[in-house]
Amino acid sequence: VSFALIVATTFIGEEKQQARRWLKLGSFEFQTSEVFKIGLVLAIASYRLLIVHLKETGRLKPKDPKKTVIFNAFFEIIIPGFAILVPAALVLIQPHFSCFLILAVVTVVCFLASGIDIRSWIVGGATVLAALILIGNVVTAFVISNRIESMLLTDIRENAQNISNCAARTISP
Repeated sequence: VSFALIVATTFIGEEKQQARRWLKLGSFEFQTSEVFKIGLVLAIASYRLLIVHLKETGRLKPKDPKKTVIFNAFFEIIIPGFAILVPAALVLIQPHFSCFLILAVVTVVCFLASGIDIRSWIVGGATVLAALILIGNVVTAFVISNRIESMLLTDIRENAQNISNCAARTISP
């Protein structure tokens, strides 16, 4: 539900001060990223509970024991990390950088509290970090280009209005 709200905000959310962060339902207006923070904690807890259960029952284990570290990193860090990056990137596009940072910290704290092995952290963390850097560069370029375009259009409109006002004063008797 919280992911759907983030997606909805991206496309139909209210824009205020060059940021699309609010969703309006009748007379009720709220920031969907606040709902997502709660949903994120619940989603990580549910996912980790499932992974631990599958490992304990022997239904989640690598075919090749030599690849246990990569296997664990994939299921413990990489899959949930990428699943979280998608809505986090949408929050960053809104733009809502402070919420993006909060989501990152909440994710790390939840992962730490769930007892993930240090080797999974290293392998999975390096993979997710590389993806985060790549996505961050793309999103930053998008946000900056939108801000510049918005500023330029505002300047052009103001200049056009000033020219129009000047012309009207010059022509009127």
